[in-house]
Amino acid sequence: MEFTQENFDSLQNQNASLQAENETLRRTNAALVERKNHHKQRAVDAEAKHKTASDALYQLQISAPLRGMAERLSTVPELWLEQFAKAYRVESHDGKLVIVNAPDGKESGFDFTEDAIKTALLDSKHPMSKTFCAITIVSRASGGSGSPIVPSTHKPASAKRPRSTGGW
Repeated sequence: MEFTQENFDSLQNQNASLQAENETLRRTNAALVERKNHHKQRAVDAEAKHKTASDALYQLQISAPLRGMAERLSTVPELWLEQFAKAYRVESHDGKLVIVNAPDGKESGFDFTEDAIKTALLDSKHPMSKTFCAITIVSRASGGSGSPIVPSTHKPASAKRPRSTGGW
């Protein structure tokens, strides 16, 4: 290729055109990066809102009813909840509260009712029954101290009181 003024001018025009295209691409890239960062921030904000809403929903649907039940079932509800969480989780399936085993996630087989939970946890076959017997209110009747009823084989002899003679 022979070097001429015409070739030189053509190369300068191509260079100027390429520099202009390069500058346009830089501006476009900067705008796209800015949009990407904006969308990324919106996604982070949406995730934070979702987490907040999920936490509030969990509090309303699961934590509050479970806490209320623990307060009715035990004189030490915090300890009761702690022990319950070692073995079980409460989940909402189609709007119904279901108790699942914590280790494997399978349904426990008893309903989310005070009587069903009390019966299951206080059953002597349950691995944590001793713990739950100690922290669960069995009866609200006065004088029983909340201890389980144990049938006794020993019957005390009834003492006969002497009859009053009616005189002074």
